[in-house]
Amino acid sequence: MPRLLSAVLLAIVLASAPLSAQEPYLKPPAVVEKILDAPRLPALMPSPDGKLVLLAEPTSLPSIADLAQPMLRLAGLRINPNTNGPHLPVGFRALVVQDLSNGVERKVTTPAGARLGSPRWSPDGQRIAFSSRRTGDYELFIMNRDGSGVRQLTQSAGGHYSPWSPDGSMIAYSIHTPKNDCIIVDPDKAWSDQKLIYLSALSDASLSFEGWSWSRDGKKLAGIRHLPNGVHSGIGIYDLETKTYDWLTDFGDWPIWLNDNRRLLFVSQGNLFLFDMQSRKYEQLLVVTDQDVDIGSPALSRDNRTIYFTYVAAEADIWLMNVAEP
Repeated sequence: MPRLLSAVLLAIVLASAPLSAQEPYLKPPAVVEKILDAPRLPALMPSPDGKLVLLAEPTSLPSIADLAQPMLRLAGLRINPNTNGPHLPVGFRALVVQDLSNGVERKVTTPAGARLGSPRWSPDGQRIAFSSRRTGDYELFIMNRDGSGVRQLTQSAGGHYSPWSPDGSMIAYSIHTPKNDCIIVDPDKAWSDQKLIYLSALSDASLSFEGWSWSRDGKKLAGIRHLPNGVHSGIGIYDLETKTYDWLTDFGDWPIWLNDNRRLLFVSQGNLFLFDMQSRKYEQLLVVTDQDVDIGSPALSRDNRTIYFTYVAAEADIWLMNVAEP
């Protein structure tokens, strides 16, 4: 059913519902419920060897329990004080591993009600790191590729994003409470044994550098400029040796290093761009759509010959109905 028509139907259902506090919650007609519960487009993450792809199915509409959570308005953000994360977080409810050679899919057993965030393959393809609030606050977890052996990695409220270093010895993650930080941990050590590495503080404490991709030589971390209102606005890199930042653009999202340690792939609305560190210039690589929509975080095959990405294409129709005169 076209999106505009479904929105009208939903508005009619809600407007006609009784306002009495004694009435139970009412469900919309089955056809509307089916539209609202339809699965969203999954995110795609190829395994390091290029033989498998991890399909992450996003959560649908927030539940009543989610809407009822407490909310604090801080600097343009809506924060849930119980989790130190967004009031209505976006996450993934299911993970599926697909064999690209034959299309066979295998569902990964994930923790019940975990609401996974930003799952990332380890460099050897044997483990998956992800964020979840299954313990209350958002934290980083690691599990085997089949979903077994789930282990909590961090104990710092609000941990999210989890890019692995090329050799698999480090994972970077970001937090915004009690302050903006990007932190590096050892995925093989217990929290009590960790020697945390904090990236240098930014000159503007209201901004945040969220690490997203390691260079192939492991010397630099590409990341996103996170504004106080939660918007991502530009990409940059952090040099782990000089401990300095280099902002490359004032637009764009999800930067990914190519194997040459020189170029970065990133997205902005309906376009894919390529930034060259030597020339300090970017070029438009592909126009995915001319609609004002966001492309999901892209992924590259190990040989850099294949780009994986998703985007949502919305369609709508205008309906005309003749009304009989009285």
